Amino acid sequence: MINKQAEKIAEKHDYTTWNTGGGCEAFMKCLRCVDGRDEYFLITDASGGDCDADPKDDDWIVGIYSDDLWINFDMTFTLKGAIDTLADLTTFASPDSDVWEKTYDDIDAYKEAVKGESK
Repeated sequence: MINKQAEKIAEKHDYTTWNTGGGCEAFMKCLRCVDGRDEYFLITDASGGDCDADPKDDDWIVGIYSDDLWINFDMTFTLKGAIDTLADLTTFASPDSDVWEKTYDDIDAYKEAVKGESK
């Protein structure tokens, strides 16, 4: 069951509730369309993907997705921390980049990988 307080916070920041399949739910925000592929952020709770964690708990995980491509981060946030961290991302990998389909230790490692791709 989705935490209603978390849902209100997510909606305030233009995230919608999205069923990812398999009974899991996430808060989703579409970023852009590149070469016909939608890219979007997903935020869900680390304990099962139901978005039922307390928004103030450090129990939220984030990812960047594009159709069948994914990027995950091996870190947790409060819900507001997750939203703020993703809002700070301004550089993204191209669809054919080697940056995709990896789990990064933190956001800075992802930023460095994207920066290295653009050299």
